[in-house]
Amino acid sequence: MLRFMLKTLNYVKFASFDPSPVHRLHFLQFSLFSSSAVAAAKIHKSESRNANGNSSAAADYLIKFFGFSRERALRASEKINFRGTEIPESIIAFFKKHGFSDAQISLVVRKTPVVFQLKPERNLLPKIQFFHSLGISVPDTAKIISSSRSMLVRSLENQIIPSFEFIKSFLKSNEDAIDVIKQCPSVLEMNVQSIMASNVASLLNAGVPEVKIASAFKTNPRLLVMSPDKLRMCTERIKEMGFDPCRANFLTGIYVMRKPTSSNWHRKMEVYKKWGYSEAQVLAAFRRFPWCMGASEDKINRALDYVINKMCDPLVFHSVPQIVSLSLEKTIIPRCSVCQVLKSRGLLRQNTSWIGVLIISKKSFFEQFVLSFADEIPELLELYPQRLHPSK
Repeated sequence: MLRFMLKTLNYVKFASFDPSPVHRLHFLQFSLFSSSAVAAAKIHKSESRNANGNSSAAADYLIKFFGFSRERALRASEKINFRGTEIPESIIAFFKKHGFSDAQISLVVRKTPVVFQLKPERNLLPKIQFFHSLGISVPDTAKIISSSRSMLVRSLENQIIPSFEFIKSFLKSNEDAIDVIKQCPSVLEMNVQSIMASNVASLLNAGVPEVKIASAFKTNPRLLVMSPDKLRMCTERIKEMGFDPCRANFLTGIYVMRKPTSSNWHRKMEVYKKWGYSEAQVLAAFRRFPWCMGASEDKINRALDYVINKMCDPLVFHSVPQIVSLSLEKTIIPRCSVCQVLKSRGLLRQNTSWIGVLIISKKSFFEQFVLSFADEIPELLELYPQRLHPSK
């Protein structure tokens, strides 16, 4: 800056004398250059001010209408730029027009705030039309898109359509492929071809029949889109525990095993041991019903406390390991209370097992154990309240 000022001063001093025509030309050129530089600097400063203002407006909008934290809003606003609410309102109107609820729009924005930079007709509408072309309803399309993490910024031609076609070819059914998407929209956002191909090969090498793999993918799509390394590790552990690859619980065991860390697994094992079960007994229960190690420590504690201290029958867990996954308030306590009353009146058949009592359907339990004796024992309807009836 100092050099610039000195240089300008020298030109001014020089111009105060009677310069030659050449000198006048040089001075004119310098003046024009200086004016252009100053003008450019002013424009840049103005643009920077406008950009910062628009960024601030975007951050304020995300905070006010979508509950963003200040820090996250500022990060997101670096990627989006709009004046006032003109762009946001057009995007929101587009989603509402295509069946998205306010809650679903909020989900979309919170997961993908850059959606405000997309052009609805060019970037958003083709994806919605693709799902409709598959026969997916307007509400289901809105649910699929709002449940996904980044589907709206994925390429329709290079990502979404190829992934769907691969899933359809694997399941050999358009309907089954659609069901998978409804359960797990994220399968369309990843490199499903390479991930699934690797996982299917690993399971086949482990001895799992192809029909079992396809069936498991229909009911639990997340199984086949696990990290291939993670799936191989879980497969090895499950085989070491004595699971049979030809049985359905082999794949369930892999899925349950993928989640807990070693420390979580150890803590859950310690909870079972605290209630008097050996590690061998817990592993036997795990082989029968893998989800018994998928329940939280609190749920395991509460279920076993009721089994041992209220039912006074610790063997129930051996016969019904599912008990740790059932709702204590909606299933275990009401059903056991009904059966205890029937037993005290001599009305419970001697061959009645806890397996039948606890895992049969709500309708079957109500008809067999409540409705059949309600005239004789009206209080059964109080022990098994109306909100638990199968019609509710």
